[in-house]
Amino acid sequence: NNNEKHSNILQYVIAEQNQIYPLMSGHNTIAVATTLLECGIIPMEEPITKFTLEAPAGLINIVAKCHEGKAKSITLTNTPSFVEYLDLEVHVPKGGIGKVKVDVAYGGMWYAIVDLKQFTN
Repeated sequence: NNNEKHSNILQYVIAEQNQIYPLMSGHNTIAVATTLLECGIIPMEEPITKFTLEAPAGLINIVAKCHEGKAKSITLTNTPSFVEYLDLEVHVPKGGIGKVKVDVAYGGMWYAIVDLKQFTN
C-alpha cells in the first residue's frame, strides 16, 4: 500500500473538468492545498508549510507561504515532463485533413502539439 510507505501524503481530489478527468491539474491542486490548509486538515506552519499530495499522475510537492491563518501563495512541483515523440505523423480522416505532424509530450497529462504552419503553403 502506497500510503503505508508515505504516511505523510494525502490522497488527491480527482476533479472532472471539461468532460475529462485529468491526471494532474495545477489549478485544482492549488485549490485543494489552500482548502486543506485553511480548514485545518493540514496543520499550517507560518511562514512556510510543506506537504505532498498524491494525484493520479504521481506525487506533487507543495510549498505554501502562509500568514495569519491564510495560504497566501502555493507553489507546486509537478510530475516529471517529457517528450515522447517529435514529428509523429498521424492520419486525420475527418474533414479530409489527412497527414498531420504532431509532437507528443507528457506533463501531468498527454498532449499532442500541432504546428499550424504545416497547413499553410
